[in-house]
Amino acid sequence: MPSPVPPQAVFQTERYGEFTYTIPNRTPGSAQTVTLYFQESYWTAAGQRTFNVAINGATVLTAFDIFAAAGGANRAIARTFQTTANASGQVVIQFTRAGGPDNPKICGITVTGGSSQGGPQPSTFTNPVLWEDLSADGFSQVRSQQVFTTPSSIGTLEGARFYKRNGFYYIWLTRPANGQYVLRSTSPSGPYTIQQVLLNMGTPVPGSGVPHQGGMVQTQNGDWYYMAFIDAYPGGRVPVLAPIDWVSDWPVIRTVNGAWGATYPRPNLPLPPRAVKPPTGTDTFTGTALGPEWEWNHNPDNTRWSVGSGLRLQTATVTNDLYQARNTLTHRILGPTSTATIVLNYSGMRDGDRAGLALFRDLSAWVGVRRDAGATRVAFVNNLNMNGSWATVSTGTEVTSAPVSGGRIWLRLAADIRPGTGRQGRFSYSTDGVNYTQLGTYTMGNAWQFFMGYRYGIFNYATSSLGGSVTVESFTVSTP
Repeated sequence: MPSPVPPQAVFQTERYGEFTYTIPNRTPGSAQTVTLYFQESYWTAAGQRTFNVAINGATVLTAFDIFAAAGGANRAIARTFQTTANASGQVVIQFTRAGGPDNPKICGITVTGGSSQGGPQPSTFTNPVLWEDLSADGFSQVRSQQVFTTPSSIGTLEGARFYKRNGFYYIWLTRPANGQYVLRSTSPSGPYTIQQVLLNMGTPVPGSGVPHQGGMVQTQNGDWYYMAFIDAYPGGRVPVLAPIDWVSDWPVIRTVNGAWGATYPRPNLPLPPRAVKPPTGTDTFTGTALGPEWEWNHNPDNTRWSVGSGLRLQTATVTNDLYQARNTLTHRILGPTSTATIVLNYSGMRDGDRAGLALFRDLSAWVGVRRDAGATRVAFVNNLNMNGSWATVSTGTEVTSAPVSGGRIWLRLAADIRPGTGRQGRFSYSTDGVNYTQLGTYTMGNAWQFFMGYRYGIFNYATSSLGGSVTVESFTVSTP
């Protein structure tokens, strides 16, 4: 650790993500010494957080692993580099991911060298909140000013939202993933004082995480609410809403028995201008476009799908990897438990094609139809797997299959996405829409890194050659 050794509090805060620091007020062309301070407080093994660091465009750290470099967790280390202030009198430090499952992080930075403020000037950053002026067109930064430094007793704050109310400016900040804080000032550039909004507050959904992130919203009638989310894996992040009361011009969450309420009175708002489609029911794809509840896994090839008389999916990719197959259409799973059923016309499939219904995330499984050498089978495939860099490490294993004929089949997936471990999906099929045969079950993962959660996925891809197609005649979501 180079001298001077920073105080312990520096290593009790951090910023993580992909981000850039621009240190201003350096003398252009002057020598600068940059020291970066790290410690790994989350991971307990190497290879989980790797990242790159560039200073004024020159890479100084490649695939840097704090745990490996320090020889373990909770060990402080530093790396020092020499650079030259750019023509604008700046030192620009950029942090980017390098393939590991987690983001870059930094505990502190010092920059020492020639300054336009009169001689060598150190700049120290721990977990700052910055106020940045933009150019008139909004495409460049004109000025950056630190307006608040997070106390070490709080730790990392992120996800800033900015508000003005009754002559006060507010910065809404998240402590991931169990707290929310707010800064207040009479000037946008500070000084700011801080107040805790919540910390480890009871959750409205048993087994889920603490409400956090999101922001405050005001209705037409002047009422305020906090729209947050809860981590509720394997289902994903679930939005939650609670009323805000203003006490001495500070926002205070209206709790129920000291916790975020499971229910609140409906906000005093007019009904929406159009009917809201219920989350359950059947989609027969008879319109001219997909509904907003549908999402493609990749940017679609729009020449190879259509709606109007069912959802027609032509094969768009030759691959043996569902994660790489284009035109996989996904739909959020309705919690806590729900069942999706598709009616699939597979008469247009060609040899090598795979089509069906998937329980889709980084650890996946599917039930579907496969055609090989003129024979058609319904199959259950599990253990499709991606690593933290979104690279496929397993394309799956066929567990069981059965011959089918007739060109039409019902595929069903029942998913239990209550927060917790060990939640399962059950896969079955029917040839008449009445009698179903279960082919297998799959236990979902619930790691937070793939925070978008499990989704139903409808797919059709080729392993040999393009040209085949299927039609999804209907998609039905039902609840117990």
